[in-house]
Amino acid sequence: MRPVLFEIPIVNFPVHSYGVMLGISFLLGWSLCLRLAEKAGIDRAEGSRALFWTLVFSIVGARIMYFIAQPDRFSVVDFFKIWEGGLVAYGGMIGGTIAAYVALKKFGINFWEFADYASPGIAVGIAVTRIGCFLYGCDFGAIAKDFPLAVRYPAHPVASQPARMSPAFEHHVADLRLLPANAPESLPVHPTQLYEMVAGLLLLGATMLVLRRFRKFYGQVFATLVVGYAVLRFIIEALRDDPQRGAYFGLSTSQNISILTLAFGIALFFLLPRRQLIAAAAANPRGRKPKTGAKPA
Repeated sequence: MRPVLFEIPIVNFPVHSYGVMLGISFLLGWSLCLRLAEKAGIDRAEGSRALFWTLVFSIVGARIMYFIAQPDRFSVVDFFKIWEGGLVAYGGMIGGTIAAYVALKKFGINFWEFADYASPGIAVGIAVTRIGCFLYGCDFGAIAKDFPLAVRYPAHPVASQPARMSPAFEHHVADLRLLPANAPESLPVHPTQLYEMVAGLLLLGATMLVLRRFRKFYGQVFATLVVGYAVLRFIIEALRDDPQRGAYFGLSTSQNISILTLAFGIALFFLLPRRQLIAAAAANPRGRKPKTGAKPA
């Protein structure tokens, strides 16, 4: 665990591992998306502008969802302190998707086509960002004493901040009262951050496979990402134990959203092919064989 990678000299400003990995995930996802989109003939400059607003509003959405899950923590001032943590992946996806739709419509780019090229980049972002979560110690799992892959977090991981406790250790001491305050480390827990990293890599493989070999309509790759992430996230959430998840109807905030996004993703598989065939037929009334838009990436 290394929540603080280093401190900037003179001002002593801490550079957190989560922020660094989040930045790396943006760069990798951005590069992959533009590379795939440009190969398909989409203007790179317009794609870059759309991605810029997508990333901005993904952060805004992730922050909003964090306070929806924990409304008692909200304050106008704290909303802007993103360096202190508090970003929810689902909120980022929702905010980014809305921003992308508006921006791409303005530039005259097919949203569903661009979403297909963005999907592998989103999967990369999931995988890389969760490495940051693991280093920081947030989003930790439930206690797993006899599980061979379980991990323990040090009580005080930042040498320059001896009073600071790792999230898992603080939860076990203050909330569950299972450890004394002078214990050296937390109880063993599921490394749920690494589970989600693996989920991101699986989604990367799945979206690239669909994009290169099996795509029949625009939006198919995006729908694959939505359905796959919803299922995997729901399962992983059952193994998490951090109090910041929030709870509604006996499920965590993300599990409730997973159910809704799963339904949305399944609907896309049925609605998008029909919609695109209807649009193609309207544009080609003479009966020529319509193209639903799938191109090799």
